[in-house]
Amino acid sequence: MQSVHRFGTASVRALSTSAKPPMSVVRALKNGRSVEVLRPTEDHRAALVAFARRPITMFDAMAGPGHAEAAADDYVWNAKSARHDALVAMVDAKVVGVAQLDPDVHEMEAPIDAGFLERCGVERSEVCVARTVVAIDWQNQGVGSALKEGQIEAARAMGYRAVVSDSSHAAVHRIVSRLGGTVQPGGLWTLVSTERPTVKRQ
Repeated sequence: MQSVHRFGTASVRALSTSAKPPMSVVRALKNGRSVEVLRPTEDHRAALVAFARRPITMFDAMAGPGHAEAAADDYVWNAKSARHDALVAMVDAKVVGVAQLDPDVHEMEAPIDAGFLERCGVERSEVCVARTVVAIDWQNQGVGSALKEGQIEAARAMGYRAVVSDSSHAAVHRIVSRLGGTVQPGGLWTLVSTERPTVKRQ
């Protein structure tokens, strides 16, 4: 695998690819618009490049030439992978958020808390790790919720029992709780089951 830093997250380009069934999660946003979450294809590459060129973290701001194009390629490639996945949140033809699913954390990230998984009743091999980035001007509109629901659907299709994320953001914790998931005491790890969670609509 090739590890690189994309969209403020450590992205991995999987070596093996396979055909996947299409998926689509469509949700109404708080601003009255609709967002669709789906796997990116070559048709989304230009929109992904535009998204990647918007500095979201200091790492993105310091990224060198070719960063945006490489990031877009990684997401399109991983959307075809048997053990990885990638999702884009689209409003009209614009990417407003991205997510990726990997079987493990990356080398610069904290390891998953085995005790937390045990308390949730899942084995390490039964979970995948999700990372999400939402454009700053689209946060708190429901994009993150739609991406999380897309992650659950994609992880279920790959045979995982749960999706875990490393996040201390209160907004992420609210999304996880609404989906019937678990937030680790102290707020480091979150877990959401892929076994048809009940969404608590507000």
